[in-house]
Amino acid sequence: SFSKKLENHIGAIWYFIHHYNASLSM
Repeated sequence: SFSKKLENHIGAIWYFIHHYNASLSM
């Protein structure tokens, strides 16, 4: 279950980075 949790955490980080970059390019 730890790997699943880590996977979700990484997904959240990537999601945050994507939106952060999107707001920067605006």
